[in-house]
Amino acid sequence: MIMFDISYLQEEADRLMKIPGVQKGAVLKSHLAAIKERGGTESLAKIEKALSDLGYPLKLQEIKSMREYPEGQTALVSLLCQKLLGYTDEDIFNQAFAASKLSFFGQLVMRTFLSFEQVIKNVSRYWRKHVSVGELECYEFNKKEKFAILRLKKYVFHPVVCLSLAGYFLGMFRYVQPNVKIKETRCAHKGAPFHEFKVTWQ
Repeated sequence: MIMFDISYLQEEADRLMKIPGVQKGAVLKSHLAAIKERGGTESLAKIEKALSDLGYPLKLQEIKSMREYPEGQTALVSLLCQKLLGYTDEDIFNQAFAASKLSFFGQLVMRTFLSFEQVIKNVSRYWRKHVSVGELECYEFNKKEKFAILRLKKYVFHPVVCLSLAGYFLGMFRYVQPNVKIKETRCAHKGAPFHEFKVTWQ
């Protein structure tokens, strides 16, 4: 296996892991599974080794879906994908999109809710069931013009997470609305008071 010097990431890793908030293991598990699906066991092994070297060990096969893990760990995984695996912004987005398809949470949404409108208007409920930090809300839903505005408040980890969130949200929404698109229009890392995502469909 190729060795990487990741000591330069230690300070940022420590910062991310100290941010309060937890998530259900199902989300984290789906992200690591998507890395394996995309790059095989070698890519997954690189990420797992890096996590261990940074002092935050985690292995895909050991993650418990309903156990709580630091929310910062998902941010750290995305950052490592960028730094070690060379993921572009598009790759980060697509990896998170794929992760949503591997999540039992996404499958539950598909089975439980009949309409896209129901899913969008209940995003706060979905978020709180799986993540303890941040407040996700449907700020506006315009059925006639076919768009919705989502706002995520009190959630600031790392800019790479914005891409991951957008990709994950899109994957979830496409369970019930195949033609949906998403774009981050405001960002807490760029001076906005919250993250804002515009969701459109045909």
